[in-house]
Amino acid sequence: MYPTIQESMSSIMEIEEANNRSESEEAKAKHKRERDRNRSVFFCIGQSKIWGEPISKRIKRLRNKYGLTWLRVSMSFHKYTSLGQKFNSDLNVKVMDGIIDGDLPDRECKCQARSKKDDGQCFYDGDCKKSMIVYEHTCLLCEKAYVGKSQLYLNLRTGQHIGDVWKVIESGRKNFGEEWYGTGGYARCDAFAKHFARHCRDAPNSNAVRARMKQIMKTEIIWKGDRIQCMKSSRTPLCKICMVERKEILTRMRADPNKIINDNSDIYASCKCRSRFPKFSRIESTLRKRLTPKKVSSSRQSKQKRSRKRVSTDSLICQPVTPSTPNTPSTPEPETPPPTPTILFDPNIPGLPYESPTLYPSRLQTRRLQQWNEIQSRRQSMEV
Repeated sequence: MYPTIQESMSSIMEIEEANNRSESEEAKAKHKRERDRNRSVFFCIGQSKIWGEPISKRIKRLRNKYGLTWLRVSMSFHKYTSLGQKFNSDLNVKVMDGIIDGDLPDRECKCQARSKKDDGQCFYDGDCKKSMIVYEHTCLLCEKAYVGKSQLYLNLRTGQHIGDVWKVIESGRKNFGEEWYGTGGYARCDAFAKHFARHCRDAPNSNAVRARMKQIMKTEIIWKGDRIQCMKSSRTPLCKICMVERKEILTRMRADPNKIINDNSDIYASCKCRSRFPKFSRIESTLRKRLTPKKVSSSRQSKQKRSRKRVSTDSLICQPVTPSTPNTPSTPEPETPPPTPTILFDPNIPGLPYESPTLYPSRLQTRRLQQWNEIQSRRQSMEV
């Protein structure tokens, strides 16, 4: 694309100034460019959309903060290391257009009465059936927030959190009595369960904990990603959903560490996202109907419905036998030939491990036994 008028005019003016310079001025300008180049520091980083503020602004802000006036920053952003990767990425975008993961697609809210608030509204504001998310649980009593991630639906992950709260309370009462504290001896306790167990320690059962959590907790989705794209980086140090979660936790810890429930284990822990092959499906309903195979009803009846055939007893009744007359010659029955004896091959040789006799020996066993017989024949001929 041709540059703008301002860019073209500035380049023309620079060329004219360079033509009008003398040799001494040109040497000074060249010396200045080389000096500036030696003082420049180049940062070559990969392009990423995870961080909200560009990395160049962060570096310049740190330079001005600590008075590093001599530092001259030059940024080089690269998303692909080669032209082939760029073409593959463009092809991947075109091929995956209109394709979603059919395992856990986003659905409409169909919460039951036990999952709704007292006023009949959804506890998750209609986002209960959204997956591959980074969510926030806010405690309304102390105004602290817990940031977490989930590949499952939001209501399923929240149900697991509430179940852990009750397990902490139950374990604490079992191990330390009514004066339990901390995690209560529950091995899989996290920061969320430890915090909300203190607010629900008087609950007699899990249903009371659930009812209490509806009153003191507020749920909200911070970020939602594409399931297919996030699945590619799961179980790696560059897991996308883990990076978004850690970024949000670090940002809140830097702003006010007293307003967040998470601890350092949520930052330094390894990725626990499940990586599995997604079940692809297209968004178009007409194409989905055409690609979906029709269900063929099985013609085979089940064993329970299959009628059992009964054997007729009429054929089992003894019938009278007519005596044979002496004049009628009786035809003798043909004699069956004796069975052919089965000959087994014995592959055992003295000095070698025992092998069971076989009907079909291998070439190695046959050749080994043949060599042994030849050696024995030679010995006997030498003795004679």
